Amino acid sequence: YIAESGGPYLLAENHIVEKGSLKGFISGKNYNRCKRVHPILSLSLEKLHFKHFLEQVDPSVICTLGHDMKVLSIDYNLKEVPESVKYIILEYEGYCRKTISGEHALISKFWFQYINMIHIYHEFSRSVRNGDMFLFLYCLPKIAIYFFAFNHQNYSRWITLFHTNLTSLKDTHPNLYSEFTSGNFSIKRISKPFSETAIDLTLEQTINANTASQQTGITAMTNSISARQRWAKMHHISTTMISNVFNELGLTRSDDVSKELKPNKIRKNCNDINALTNSIIDTMDPFSNEINKEVLFNIATGKAAPKEIEDFLLNIETI
Repeated sequence: YIAESGGPYLLAENHIVEKGSLKGFISGKNYNRCKRVHPILSLSLEKLHFKHFLEQVDPSVICTLGHDMKVLSIDYNLKEVPESVKYIILEYEGYCRKTISGEHALISKFWFQYINMIHIYHEFSRSVRNGDMFLFLYCLPKIAIYFFAFNHQNYSRWITLFHTNLTSLKDTHPNLYSEFTSGNFSIKRISKPFSETAIDLTLEQTINANTASQQTGITAMTNSISARQRWAKMHHISTTMISNVFNELGLTRSDDVSKELKPNKIRKNCNDINALTNSIIDTMDPFSNEINKEVLFNIATGKAAPKEIEDFLLNIETI
Protein backbone atom coordinates (compact mmCIF):
# COMPACT_ATOMS: atom_id res chain seq x y z
CA TYR A 1 0.00 0.00 0.00
CA ILE A 2 2.78 2.48 0.85
CA ALA A 3 5.61 0.92 -1.23
CA GLU A 4 5.65 3.74 -3.83
CA SER A 5 4.20 6.48 -1.61
CA GLY A 6 7.50 8.05 -0.55
CA GLY A 7 7.01 7.07 3.09
CA PRO A 8 9.58 4.23 3.06
CA TYR A 9 12.13 6.52 1.36
CA LEU A 10 11.79 9.11 4.15
CA LEU A 11 12.09 6.37 6.78
CA ALA A 12 15.35 5.21 5.18
CA GLU A 13 16.68 8.77 4.86
CA ASN A 14 16.19 9.30 8.60
CA HIS A 15 17.70 5.85 9.41
CA ILE A 16 14.50 4.70 11.11
CA VAL A 17 14.65 1.74 8.74
CA GLU A 18 17.95 1.00 7.07
CA LYS A 19 17.90 0.64 3.29
CA GLY A 20 18.79 -3.05 3.45
CA SER A 21 15.70 -3.69 5.60
CA LEU A 22 13.21 -1.72 3.49
CA LYS A 23 12.06 -4.70 1.43
CA GLY A 24 11.33 -6.75 4.55
CA PHE A 25 9.55 -3.78 6.14
CA ILE A 26 7.31 -3.15 3.13
CA SER A 27 6.42 -6.85 2.79
CA GLY A 28 5.79 -7.12 6.54
CA LYS A 29 8.23 -10.00 7.03
CA ASN A 30 9.81 -8.59 10.20
CA TYR A 31 6.93 -8.19 12.65
CA ASN A 32 8.86 -6.48 15.44
CA ARG A 33 10.33 -3.90 13.09
CA CYS A 34 6.93 -3.20 11.51
CA LYS A 35 5.30 -2.99 14.95
CA ARG A 36 7.63 -0.13 15.84
CA VAL A 37 8.07 1.71 12.53
CA HIS A 38 4.49 1.83 11.20
CA PRO A 39 3.16 3.61 14.33
CA ILE A 40 6.06 6.10 14.10
CA LEU A 41 5.19 6.95 10.49
CA SER A 42 1.47 7.07 11.32
CA LEU A 43 1.95 9.32 14.35
CA SER A 44 4.21 11.72 12.42
CA LEU A 45 1.48 12.11 9.79
CA GLU A 46 -1.31 12.40 12.36
CA LYS A 47 0.57 15.19 14.15
CA LEU A 48 0.72 17.14 10.89
CA HIS A 49 -2.97 16.47 10.23
CA PHE A 50 -3.93 17.77 13.69
CA LYS A 51 -1.62 20.79 13.28
CA HIS A 52 -3.45 21.85 10.10
CA PHE A 53 -6.77 21.35 11.87
CA LEU A 54 -5.70 23.68 14.70
CA GLU A 55 -4.76 26.36 12.16
CA GLN A 56 -8.48 26.62 11.32
CA VAL A 57 -9.62 26.90 14.94
CA ASP A 58 -10.27 30.25 16.63
CA PRO A 59 -7.08 31.26 18.53
CA SER A 60 -9.11 32.13 21.64
CA VAL A 61 -10.41 28.53 21.77
CA ILE A 62 -6.85 27.22 21.54
CA CYS A 63 -5.76 29.47 24.43
CA THR A 64 -8.64 28.16 26.55
CA LEU A 65 -7.78 24.60 25.48
CA GLY A 66 -4.15 25.05 26.56
CA HIS A 67 -5.24 26.23 30.00
CA ASP A 68 -7.74 23.38 30.42
CA MET A 69 -5.18 20.78 29.34
CA LYS A 70 -2.79 22.05 32.02
CA VAL A 71 -5.57 21.66 34.60
CA LEU A 72 -6.23 18.12 33.36
CA SER A 73 -2.55 17.22 33.63
CA ILE A 74 -2.54 18.30 37.28
CA ASP A 75 -5.94 17.01 38.42
CA TYR A 76 -6.86 13.58 37.06
CA ASN A 77 -10.00 13.39 39.21
CA LEU A 78 -12.07 15.99 37.35
CA LYS A 79 -15.63 14.70 37.07
CA GLU A 80 -16.29 16.39 33.72
CA VAL A 81 -14.19 16.97 30.63
CA PRO A 82 -13.75 20.74 30.03
CA GLU A 83 -15.97 22.22 27.33
CA SER A 84 -12.99 23.35 25.25
CA VAL A 85 -11.73 19.76 25.07
CA LYS A 86 -15.18 18.47 24.06
CA TYR A 87 -15.40 21.16 21.39
CA ILE A 88 -11.99 20.35 19.92
CA ILE A 89 -12.73 16.60 19.86
CA LEU A 90 -16.05 17.08 18.04
CA GLU A 91 -14.59 19.57 15.57
CA TYR A 92 -11.63 17.31 14.87
CA GLU A 93 -13.92 14.35 14.21
CA GLY A 94 -15.72 16.43 11.59
CA TYR A 95 -12.38 17.48 10.09
CA CYS A 96 -11.32 13.81 9.89
CA ARG A 97 -14.54 12.90 8.06
CA LYS A 98 -13.81 15.58 5.46
CA THR A 99 -10.26 14.24 5.05
CA ILE A 100 -11.34 10.62 4.56
CA SER A 101 -13.99 11.70 2.03
CA GLY A 102 -11.29 13.41 -0.07
CA GLU A 103 -12.64 16.90 0.46
CA HIS A 104 -9.26 18.31 1.49
CA ALA A 105 -7.05 16.52 -1.07
CA LEU A 106 -6.60 13.06 -2.57
CA ILE A 107 -3.15 12.68 -0.99
CA SER A 108 -4.65 13.64 2.38
CA LYS A 109 -7.27 10.91 1.98
CA PHE A 110 -4.60 8.34 1.07
CA TRP A 111 -2.46 9.01 4.13
CA PHE A 112 -5.43 9.27 6.48
CA GLN A 113 -6.55 5.83 5.30
CA TYR A 114 -3.09 4.60 6.28
CA ILE A 115 -3.44 6.23 9.72
CA ASN A 116 -6.77 4.42 10.16
CA MET A 117 -5.10 1.10 9.30
CA ILE A 118 -2.64 1.62 12.14
CA HIS A 119 -5.52 2.52 14.46
CA ILE A 120 -7.17 -0.83 13.61
CA TYR A 121 -3.90 -2.63 14.38
CA HIS A 122 -3.70 -0.84 17.75
CA GLU A 123 -7.28 -1.83 18.60
CA PHE A 124 -6.60 -5.43 17.58
CA SER A 125 -3.42 -5.54 19.68
CA ARG A 126 -5.30 -4.01 22.62
CA SER A 127 -8.03 -6.66 22.37
CA VAL A 128 -5.44 -9.46 22.71
CA ARG A 129 -3.40 -7.77 25.44
CA ASN A 130 -6.51 -7.04 27.52
CA GLY A 131 -8.34 -10.28 26.72
CA ASP A 132 -11.28 -8.30 25.27
CA MET A 133 -13.12 -10.75 23.04
CA PHE A 134 -15.77 -8.25 21.89
CA LEU A 135 -13.14 -5.77 20.69
CA PHE A 136 -11.37 -8.70 19.02
CA LEU A 137 -14.56 -9.62 17.13
CA TYR A 138 -15.06 -5.96 16.18
CA CYS A 139 -11.58 -5.76 14.61
CA LEU A 140 -11.61 -8.99 12.57
CA PRO A 141 -13.98 -7.83 9.77
CA LYS A 142 -12.09 -4.53 9.51
CA ILE A 143 -8.84 -6.45 9.02
CA ALA A 144 -10.52 -8.85 6.55
CA ILE A 145 -11.31 -5.90 4.24
CA TYR A 146 -7.61 -5.41 3.50
CA PHE A 147 -6.89 -9.14 3.14
CA PHE A 148 -9.49 -9.31 0.38
CA ALA A 149 -8.43 -6.06 -1.30
CA PHE A 150 -4.76 -7.03 -1.41
CA ASN A 151 -5.49 -10.59 -2.57
CA HIS A 152 -4.23 -12.51 0.49
CA GLN A 153 -6.27 -15.59 -0.36
CA ASN A 154 -5.55 -17.81 2.63
CA TYR A 155 -6.05 -15.05 5.19
CA SER A 156 -9.23 -13.91 3.41
CA ARG A 157 -10.94 -17.30 3.34
CA TRP A 158 -9.93 -18.41 6.85
CA ILE A 159 -10.50 -15.17 8.76
CA THR A 160 -14.15 -15.13 7.64
CA LEU A 161 -14.67 -18.72 8.83
CA PHE A 162 -12.80 -17.94 12.06
CA HIS A 163 -15.02 -14.89 12.68
CA THR A 164 -18.17 -16.90 11.95
CA ASN A 165 -17.11 -19.62 14.40
CA LEU A 166 -16.43 -17.05 17.13
CA THR A 167 -19.73 -15.19 16.64
CA SER A 168 -21.69 -18.47 16.88
CA LEU A 169 -19.70 -19.71 19.88
CA LYS A 170 -22.49 -18.85 22.34
CA ASP A 171 -24.75 -21.44 20.68
CA THR A 172 -22.19 -24.07 19.68
CA HIS A 173 -19.91 -24.05 22.75
CA PRO A 174 -21.53 -22.06 25.60
CA ASN A 175 -18.90 -23.02 28.20
CA LEU A 176 -16.09 -21.92 25.93
CA TYR A 177 -17.99 -18.71 25.16
CA SER A 178 -18.19 -17.98 28.87
CA GLU A 179 -14.42 -18.50 29.23
CA PHE A 180 -13.60 -16.31 26.24
CA THR A 181 -15.85 -13.43 27.32
CA SER A 182 -14.13 -13.57 30.72
CA GLY A 183 -10.87 -12.76 28.96
CA ASN A 184 -9.45 -16.28 28.72
CA PHE A 185 -8.82 -16.38 24.99
CA SER A 186 -5.30 -15.00 25.48
CA ILE A 187 -2.65 -15.95 28.07
CA LYS A 188 -1.15 -13.78 30.80
CA ARG A 189 2.25 -15.11 31.89
CA ILE A 190 3.27 -12.18 34.12
CA SER A 191 1.40 -9.98 36.59
CA LYS A 192 1.79 -6.71 34.68
CA PRO A 193 -1.36 -5.23 33.12
CA PHE A 194 -1.78 -5.07 29.33
CA SER A 195 0.52 -8.09 29.01
CA GLU A 196 -1.58 -10.96 27.64
CA THR A 197 -0.40 -12.70 24.47
CA ALA A 198 -2.10 -14.85 21.84
CA ILE A 199 -2.24 -18.57 22.60
CA ASP A 200 -0.30 -19.64 19.48
CA LEU A 201 2.46 -17.11 20.21
CA THR A 202 2.68 -18.32 23.81
CA LEU A 203 3.07 -21.91 22.61
CA GLU A 204 5.88 -20.84 20.26
CA GLN A 205 7.69 -19.07 23.11
CA THR A 206 7.29 -21.88 25.68
CA ILE A 207 6.56 -25.53 24.84
CA ASN A 208 7.72 -25.51 21.23
CA ALA A 209 10.80 -23.42 21.98
CA ASN A 210 11.93 -25.60 24.90
CA THR A 211 11.41 -29.01 23.30
CA ALA A 212 12.72 -28.33 19.81
CA SER A 213 16.27 -27.77 18.62
CA GLN A 214 17.49 -24.24 19.31
CA GLN A 215 18.78 -23.99 15.72
CA THR A 216 16.29 -25.49 13.32
CA GLY A 217 13.33 -26.73 15.33
CA ILE A 218 11.82 -30.20 15.72
CA THR A 219 12.56 -31.24 12.12
CA ALA A 220 16.30 -31.40 12.94
CA MET A 221 15.82 -34.10 15.61
CA THR A 222 15.35 -37.22 13.52
CA ASN A 223 13.75 -38.66 10.41
CA SER A 224 12.37 -41.64 12.32
CA ILE A 225 8.58 -41.69 12.42
CA SER A 226 8.49 -43.68 15.69
CA ALA A 227 10.94 -41.24 17.32
CA ARG A 228 8.75 -38.32 16.35
CA GLN A 229 5.69 -40.12 17.71
CA ARG A 230 7.49 -40.66 21.02
CA TRP A 231 8.40 -36.95 21.04
CA ALA A 232 4.76 -35.98 20.48
CA LYS A 233 3.65 -38.12 23.46
CA MET A 234 6.22 -36.94 25.98
CA HIS A 235 7.25 -33.44 24.84
CA HIS A 236 5.13 -31.77 27.55
CA ILE A 237 7.05 -33.75 30.20
CA SER A 238 10.46 -32.81 28.82
CA THR A 239 9.32 -29.19 28.51
CA THR A 240 8.38 -29.12 32.19
CA MET A 241 11.77 -30.54 33.17
CA ILE A 242 13.71 -28.11 30.94
CA SER A 243 11.68 -25.12 32.14
CA ASN A 244 12.35 -26.04 35.80
CA VAL A 245 16.09 -26.38 35.12
CA PHE A 246 16.16 -22.98 33.41
CA ASN A 247 14.29 -21.43 36.36
CA GLU A 248 16.69 -22.95 38.91
CA LEU A 249 19.71 -21.65 36.97
CA GLY A 250 18.18 -18.22 36.43
CA LEU A 251 18.27 -18.63 32.65
CA THR A 252 14.58 -17.97 32.00
CA ARG A 253 13.97 -14.82 30.00
CA SER A 254 10.36 -13.73 29.77
CA ASP A 255 9.32 -11.01 27.36
CA ASP A 256 9.19 -7.64 29.10
CA VAL A 257 5.98 -6.02 27.86
CA SER A 258 7.04 -2.65 29.27
CA LYS A 259 10.40 -2.42 27.48
CA GLU A 260 8.96 0.05 24.97
CA LEU A 261 8.20 2.41 27.87
CA LYS A 262 11.77 2.63 29.12
CA PRO A 263 13.19 6.19 29.01
CA ASN A 264 15.81 5.41 26.37
CA LYS A 265 13.20 3.82 24.09
CA ILE A 266 10.85 6.78 24.53
CA ARG A 267 13.63 9.24 23.73
CA LYS A 268 14.61 7.29 20.61
CA ASN A 269 11.03 7.09 19.38
CA CYS A 270 10.40 10.79 20.02
CA ASN A 271 13.59 11.76 18.18
CA ASP A 272 12.59 9.56 15.22
CA ILE A 273 9.08 11.04 15.12
CA ASN A 274 10.40 14.61 15.20
CA ALA A 275 13.02 13.91 12.51
CA LEU A 276 10.46 12.18 10.27
CA THR A 277 7.89 14.98 10.75
CA ASN A 278 10.46 17.59 9.73
CA SER A 279 11.43 15.52 6.68
CA ILE A 280 7.80 15.28 5.55
CA ILE A 281 7.40 19.05 5.90
CA ASP A 282 10.64 19.65 3.93
CA THR A 283 9.56 17.37 1.06
CA MET A 284 5.77 17.40 0.77
CA ASP A 285 3.27 17.82 3.58
CA PRO A 286 0.26 15.72 2.42
CA PHE A 287 -2.17 17.76 4.51
CA SER A 288 -1.06 21.20 3.31
CA ASN A 289 -3.60 23.48 1.61
CA GLU A 290 -1.03 24.36 -1.06
CA ILE A 291 -1.02 20.91 -2.69
CA ASN A 292 -2.99 20.09 -5.83
CA LYS A 293 -6.13 18.44 -4.47
CA GLU A 294 -6.84 16.36 -7.58
CA VAL A 295 -3.57 14.37 -7.77
CA LEU A 296 -2.10 11.57 -5.65
CA PHE A 297 1.60 12.35 -5.21
CA ASN A 298 4.66 10.48 -3.97
CA ILE A 299 5.64 12.68 -1.01
CA ALA A 300 9.36 12.02 -1.52
CA THR A 301 9.69 12.55 -5.28
CA GLY A 302 6.54 14.50 -6.21
CA LYS A 303 5.69 11.93 -8.88
CA ALA A 304 1.96 11.52 -9.57
CA ALA A 305 0.36 8.09 -9.47
CA PRO A 306 -1.33 6.75 -12.66
CA LYS A 307 -5.11 7.05 -12.64
CA GLU A 308 -5.84 3.31 -12.26
CA ILE A 309 -3.44 3.00 -9.29
CA GLU A 310 -4.89 6.13 -7.73
CA ASP A 311 -8.44 4.74 -8.01
CA PHE A 312 -7.37 1.44 -6.43
CA LEU A 313 -5.50 2.98 -3.48
CA LEU A 314 -8.14 5.59 -2.67
CA ASN A 315 -11.06 3.14 -2.77
CA ILE A 316 -9.43 0.20 -1.04
CA GLU A 317 -12.22 -0.34 1.52
CA THR A 318 -14.95 -0.19 -1.12
CA ILE A 319 -13.04 -2.64 -3.30
